Amino acid sequence: MKKTFTINNFDKHLIIEDNGKTYLIDTGSPCSIFEGDALEFLGQTCHKNNMMALAAQVMPTDISNLLGMHVDALIGNDILKHFALCFDYGQGEITFSDEGLTLPDAVAIPIDTSFGVPKAKMSLLGDEGLFFLDTGAKISYVNSATTSGLTPDETDTDFYPGVGDFETPVFNLDTTIADKSFRVRFGNLPKLLEFSLIGLSGTKGVIGYDFFNNFKVLIDYSANQLYLA
Repeated sequence: MKKTFTINNFDKHLIIEDNGKTYLIDTGSPCSIFEGDALEFLGQTCHKNNMMALAAQVMPTDISNLLGMHVDALIGNDILKHFALCFDYGQGEITFSDEGLTLPDAVAIPIDTSFGVPKAKMSLLGDEGLFFLDTGAKISYVNSATTSGLTPDETDTDFYPGVGDFETPVFNLDTTIADKSFRVRFGNLPKLLEFSLIGLSGTKGVIGYDFFNNFKVLIDYSANQLYLA
């Protein structure tokens, strides 16, 4: 099975339509969020489990209200892990395949996962570390210690399910992956989120929209590989 969807990058979030339903595709979420006991997408069925209990108080209506656009469900890595995913923001398309995909002239980069969330090694301010790859993040995030002493370029607002809206300073910083450099808008998460999402995971940060918008990106979960072109 292989299917390509048109991306609606509403406020830099990856939104697609399928069979009359609107979905937020979120590679940064371990689990999907939906109404009812199960969610079916492209032949894969996700049932609520113990991990879902962590998000039990968050429903699609909450995400819709925070996002400012109606979504029927958030699709996370409990479903995404069954596919190879090709993100082409330049063409406004995302392709799902359960039989593998190729990306011509791409650089192959190994990936790891924490709680199912893919992460890859990048370099920022001369320091190399792992970053979560998060299509649900319109702003990328880095540990506040990394930006300590830097002057922010601006401020912006973002949200996190279960936390709500928050304001963050934004730093425009060059970031490198596999000798490819690109500019990223980095913010700082609220302290509790920073500790739970970045500190406890041993990662350097979360990389979002600017990463996917700068490259053609193929994530092959089954092969633990990331391909960039």
